[in-house]
Amino acid sequence: MSTQRPSQPSPNPFRFSNGSQNTVSTIERVHRGSMTSSQLQQPPIAASGTAHKLQNSDTAAKNDDSDRESGRTKEYGFWAPELAALRKEYLISIARLTAMVTILVWGVLGIYWGGLWTASSKVHNLTAYIINRDGPTGIIGNTTQNALLGSMHLKWQVIDPTLYPDAASIEQAIATDEKAWLAVEVTQDVSSRLSTARTNGDASWNPQDTVIMYYSEARANTVIPGMVVSPTLKVLESAFANMTVTLAQQYLRSAVTNTTALEAVERAPQTLVTPVIVTAQNLRAWDQTVATAPTFVGLIYVVILALNVTLGNFGMRQAIQGKLKLSSMIAMRIIIPVIVYLFLSFQYAMLNLPFKLHFDGWKLGFGAGFLTFVAATWCGMTVLGLIIECVLAIVGSAFIGFFLILLIIANVVTVVYPIPMMPAFFRYGYAMPFYHLKNIYVHIVYNTSKHILVLYHFGILFAWIAMLLATFPLWIVLERRRGIKAKEKAAEEAANKAEQPNDSSAPPSRQYDHEQGDEKVQHTSVGQP
Repeated sequence: MSTQRPSQPSPNPFRFSNGSQNTVSTIERVHRGSMTSSQLQQPPIAASGTAHKLQNSDTAAKNDDSDRESGRTKEYGFWAPELAALRKEYLISIARLTAMVTILVWGVLGIYWGGLWTASSKVHNLTAYIINRDGPTGIIGNTTQNALLGSMHLKWQVIDPTLYPDAASIEQAIATDEKAWLAVEVTQDVSSRLSTARTNGDASWNPQDTVIMYYSEARANTVIPGMVVSPTLKVLESAFANMTVTLAQQYLRSAVTNTTALEAVERAPQTLVTPVIVTAQNLRAWDQTVATAPTFVGLIYVVILALNVTLGNFGMRQAIQGKLKLSSMIAMRIIIPVIVYLFLSFQYAMLNLPFKLHFDGWKLGFGAGFLTFVAATWCGMTVLGLIIECVLAIVGSAFIGFFLILLIIANVVTVVYPIPMMPAFFRYGYAMPFYHLKNIYVHIVYNTSKHILVLYHFGILFAWIAMLLATFPLWIVLERRRGIKAKEKAAEEAANKAEQPNDSSAPPSRQYDHEQGDEKVQHTSVGQP
């Protein structure tokens, strides 16, 4: 019985990219003609095992094709060999990030620690006045003066009493002119008046009218109560306790045989037991706890608001800014955020209304205080927003988070404690936006310092705005040139890839046809069979 060939021949295993798809090599026809029917039904077996390998690779390729068709991404374990290159790149990036954050901790956060660590030892840089009206021989005046000058915890100065003849002039010097952080006044001829009251048994003697201490807590509420007032009270109370014992011993020795003196003491025992008490006059009390929000933590919120506007504007303008003229783009990046800052400044100021913040503390009216608060916030937010915008143009968005920490730390350290209590390095704080914003806010709420100084603080903020507006176009031009160069480089790389010739020496790719059992060989380049 003769062997019949299949009605449909198997696909040609030798196909060439430049030849006919139906061309069959002579070798294949001779070989197939000598095969039996059963042999034709068996797939060819390569002696070297190549067909088996091709079958495995083809199976893997089909699996990958199936994953792609189903829209599924193949997943691996973190330590899979297939991810070695990506894993290495990721871990190196994490190491670089850790190094940068470490530098940030030591180089930037250290600024804040450095501003605070010597504060308690530099309280002696704060000026304080001694106003002694008791005369050169008065025991109370001399005791007060010697005790304070010997304490050295403040920079004490003995002031001529005629410069400040009454309590109103002292208040002007401490709370308004801010010439000193504290003043201790020994009232007029207090020692001789005490002696007279003790002799006459004057029951109207008031120990609290003898020594008066003036201070303005709102000027620096974090320092004055604990570091200025409290140590001064301790020094004076200790000195007056010893003085009281001495005066009592002297008086009792002289009154042993004097019944009139003993009767006088009975009528006015305070002249012997507590003849002197220090009276503290808090000229500007920090009596609104809610004021801590806008004058300290709220300053950081102003930066965050400016940052959100800047970054939001950065993302939203990408589609339009490439089609704008340079002048139009600069104007857009300045004017649009400034308008937004004005709106947000009103919201920030109105946030204080439900919480009863006193906008009329400076005695110029509630409305004037509110609008001045809005104007200060607007100027401060504009300054901070323009700073962030300039840095964004210089370094890009990748490093803006690092700069934000530097901006906040460098500013906030200047409003925690008075700058005279910090090392000389921190005198830069007199130019920082936070310092002037806080002074304006505190003046509006508590009436500290002179009204004219509000204009000074606004002047510093205006100087910041002028400087930033003058330099802003320069950063934008540099940013635009950098972007143009990046686009040109990307276009050049794409053109180079497109011009690269195909590699004619590449070996033919082999595929195994499972349906027909034939091996297909396809050449990737044009050639002759």
